[in-house]
Amino acid sequence: MKMKANNNVSRANSSGGFFSGVLIGAVLGMVAGVLFAPGPGDETRKKLKAAKKKVGETVGPIVEELTTTISPLVEDAVQKAEPVVKKEASKKNIKSSISSAKRRFFKNIKK
Repeated sequence: MKMKANNNVSRANSSGGFFSGVLIGAVLGMVAGVLFAPGPGDETRKKLKAAKKKVGETVGPIVEELTTTISPLVEDAVQKAEPVVKKEASKKNIKSSISSAKRRFFKNIKK
């Protein structure tokens, strides 16, 4: 069962990296194409607005898919991490209490 969870995380990481790369490449390509194309300022601004709209249309489904894929993995990780975090917090409280008791003990001895 543990191997399955690790495979899901690995798959999500690789697909997330791929989609991020595609997205970044598309955005940079559109921006570079618009900025380096000769034309008046008004025309360039119109092209940038059109490119922005196209990026929004492209990014929306990718973000939705990533959210759908990653959300269950994040929830699973949080559930698995919660007992460990509580245990470590408890250890910290115990250590703090011991340190405080030691300080009080030695302070009383010196009096």
